[in-house]
Amino acid sequence: MKKYNRLNNPGKLTALLCLLTILLTPCVIVNAGERGVLMKFGQIQEQILGEGIHLIIPVVNTVKKLSIRIHK
Repeated sequence: MKKYNRLNNPGKLTALLCLLTILLTPCVIVNAGERGVLMKFGQIQEQILGEGIHLIIPVVNTVKKLSIRIHK
């Protein structure tokens, strides 16, 4: 009975899957008409990301996407 309880714990499995998803997604996609502002621990960096796929450090870096399209 103890073996069954250890293997069938949905909370631990969900937490493990969420953690793996966060750690294994080091890519960010900046779409056409956007630029990405790189932030390291919430502080804005001088690097601006153009269109395309960029590699980042998932926990350390975040990217804020801004539209550069002309609005009428």
